[in-house]
Amino acid sequence: MNGDGVIVGVDIGNSRIKWACWQGGQVSEQGAIAASEGALDAWLEARRALPPPRQVVAVCVGGKKLARRLDEGVQGIWSLPVDFFHTGEAYRGRRCLRHGYARVGHHGADRWAGLIAAAEEFDGPLCVLGAGTALTVDLLDAEGRHRGGSILPSVESMVDAVVRRASGIDWRQKGEDFDRPPRGRFATDTQTAITAGAWHLLRAGLEDICREAAGMLGRDTRFVVTGGQAGRVQTMLPDRALAHRPLLVLQGVYHALVDEQVNA
Repeated sequence: MNGDGVIVGVDIGNSRIKWACWQGGQVSEQGAIAASEGALDAWLEARRALPPPRQVVAVCVGGKKLARRLDEGVQGIWSLPVDFFHTGEAYRGRRCLRHGYARVGHHGADRWAGLIAAAEEFDGPLCVLGAGTALTVDLLDAEGRHRGGSILPSVESMVDAVVRRASGIDWRQKGEDFDRPPRGRFATDTQTAITAGAWHLLRAGLEDICREAAGMLGRDTRFVVTGGQAGRVQTMLPDRALAHRPLLVLQGVYHALVDEQVNA
């Protein structure tokens, strides 16, 4: 395969589509758009005038419809197939990883890609936090064994669950900033109290998970955070050193689908 040209990577999530371009092994540009067909079509159209990439790689947890739309668009513009990344039983790179799920296909491909990227950068045990529509946690021990994980609801998800099940709360009357906790421990109105409660629950859950992860994997466990809500996680865990890697998932896809071919 020709070593010249741009590699385009696309990460289709539930809320956003993130993308990046690599040239000479380095990220040359990146961005994010809404996870919708219209936004994806507009992004593809904007790239039509650019030189065709050498390869297009992608990971999708945002539904088959968007994956198909991306594949059809790339085929139509550049006559290239999209190489989709999927969760595997093992990964052999700088570190060899072994998956821990009994049913590997039930583990989100974005989470597996995040573990790959973290393992390529860091030695030792890892706890990878994916802060998106939900907050995912995945553990990797020093021997490269995936030790499972956890999924926590986001602040928005918890608030939405309460509002949908409760009568008499018209959330549209009050705009909420979910990226920072309400002031004070206790609120003086119902809507702020719901948001504060969601924050307290998620923060307590995160603190407990990080403590248990370090207890299981060792005190030298490295914590890595990625996703659109990474800043929120950093606010919730101010006393814990977190390595923030915004492109972690796409970097993992690149290692698995591009480096693998270059080094073959």
